[in-house]
Amino acid sequence: TIVLFKLCCQCYACDGIKQSDGPCAGDGQIGEKVTCEDKCGLLLEERLTEKKGSVVSSESRWRRGCATDGKELVANSDAKPDKVTGELGCTNVGQYSYDNIVVRHTLCLCNSTLCNTHKNAMSGVAIAGPGILLIGLASVLLLVQAF
Repeated sequence: TIVLFKLCCQCYACDGIKQSDGPCAGDGQIGEKVTCEDKCGLLLEERLTEKKGSVVSSESRWRRGCATDGKELVANSDAKPDKVTGELGCTNVGQYSYDNIVVRHTLCLCNSTLCNTHKNAMSGVAIAGPGILLIGLASVLLLVQAF
């Protein structure tokens, strides 16, 4: 019997939302490297303190790890699992407010090695998949041959 399974890539893993075995920050301390089967994911929890409609301070908490559709990352958080789509890129997965604090959750999924570093790095991940790159390369080769 041959068992085949797809290994996606290496991803960072850490949990700064509930608890963590190690540091899990936005930059620098982003967790340990693990091998994942499907996708890498990042859940960002932003707490924005507002005063008279303006943000006066913010705090970010991060969770990184392996993912299939992303529900693994929103588990045991205040994010809304029903807003998880499983699509590559970043999605708003819930927001609420209390007192003068707005809590916002963003889930990002990607499928390349060590891609779950920061939300800004993951926003356009769905655009540059291997299929798109292959089509782009073929187009360039055809243009070169035409001249």
